[in-house]
Amino acid sequence: MRVIVPLLAAAAGAWGGYALMHAAAPKSDRASAGSGAARSGAASETPSGPPPELDGGDPKSMLRPEQLRKALVIMRRDGGGPGARLSYIRLAPGRINTSIDADGKDITLYLAPGGQLYDRSESSGGAGSPSDDIQVGRIPAGAPWKIVRALGEKAGIRPDDVDYLLIQVDSISGKAEWLVYLKGVNRSYYRAALNGAHPTRCC
Repeated sequence: MRVIVPLLAAAAGAWGGYALMHAAAPKSDRASAGSGAARSGAASETPSGPPPELDGGDPKSMLRPEQLRKALVIMRRDGGGPGARLSYIRLAPGRINTSIDADGKDITLYLAPGGQLYDRSESSGGAGSPSDDIQVGRIPAGAPWKIVRALGEKAGIRPDDVDYLLIQVDSISGKAEWLVYLKGVNRSYYRAALNGAHPTRCC
């Protein structure tokens, strides 16, 4: 009995010392584990990967004037201004991939709906010949949707049938025009003026 009592007293003293040190520890140390867990949880909920693909008729489709207008603002801002020359553009409902020749620099942009710049890269050297390029400021935001509506009236083509559009400069006329490609195995396409007028079926 005389041996057990000192042992119980020693154990009680050790437990009391641990409780005192834990109570006196800085709050930031005790909260660090919890805050780290919260940060990890938040990070795990953050979406990753490229923006999702959309159909042409989606409210956020970049074929729509309000969405393309936002993208053109980003292209002018991050691509060297309205006078910068566009050497390549691929306009799909869910994204725009474009290459811009801005004062001898090749600027590549990946744009998503809502005026979002998903990716940007820059390298030295222009991407194309000035005779083949058009100024970014010349692209009319309403043209793609004008084309889609006209194709719907003339050929029964729905906005969801559109795969993507390109802009090219015609080698004969020297004028910029839209090329409209449809989904499916039939890879025929339509051509239209830069302002969206007179869409016609090509070979």
